Amino acid sequence: MSQSGSKTSVALLVASVSTVCCLAGCGNRMPSRQDSRQQRLTSLRQVITKDAWVKTLGSGPYTEHWVYRFLPTGSYEKTIESDFRLTETGKWRLSLDETGRVHLLLDSSQDRPYWLGQDSIVEYDPKTDSLLVSGPRYVGKQPLSRRPLPQSPGSGS
Repeated sequence: MSQSGSKTSVALLVASVSTVCCLAGCGNRMPSRQDSRQQRLTSLRQVITKDAWVKTLGSGPYTEHWVYRFLPTGSYEKTIESDFRLTETGKWRLSLDETGRVHLLLDSSQDRPYWLGQDSIVEYDPKTDSLLVSGPRYVGKQPLSRRPLPQSPGSGS
């Protein structure tokens, strides 16, 4: 057998043993598609519950800030900061569709989601530190900016 042929045989043997070992439960379990999908949801959930997310509309004296705060408990607050202040609450959850896109699903207690729709595709962009929102009701990907939450006394972080 030629030297390149033996290298190929050895590579195939190593690959076969690795596959059998993983299938036999040797402790080196290969991550499943479901694991990576769940990891994406968990990672995004951690990002969006850490701080508030803001969409600014208008400018000057006509500026409005739509501030969304997603709590780990599954509830959310939306506060409109303008020449008035209005806060509404509801429930939220993340879901994956068959193509792997993450949907942010809102159930508003007032049934008025306003700017952020009841079903939006969301992704986190670490380069701009923004939450990108898209879907049928939006033009392109709309960014929401992060607004750090004040630290509570004694939180240590």
